[in-house]
Amino acid sequence: VEFKMRSANRGTGQVFWTTAENKGFHRDRSTTFEPKHDGEWHEHAVKLPVEKAMIGLRLDPSTAPGEIRLDAIK
Repeated sequence: VEFKMRSANRGTGQVFWTTAENKGFHRDRSTTFEPKHDGEWHEHAVKLPVEKAMIGLRLDPSTAPGEIRLDAIK
């Protein structure tokens, strides 16, 4: 998954996915990433080890409260 994000926050990000067989979001179906929290726009690409068709996607951009802007998720 690729996205553009701006954050002055802190903490690790995490992307979760679901499939037809596994519909709930669970840490076993997630990947963490280290966002850049410097207040500037950055492109992020997170490789997901998904073997079946995804039906859901959840992005947790950080572990701390604060303002984050997202653009162009694909």
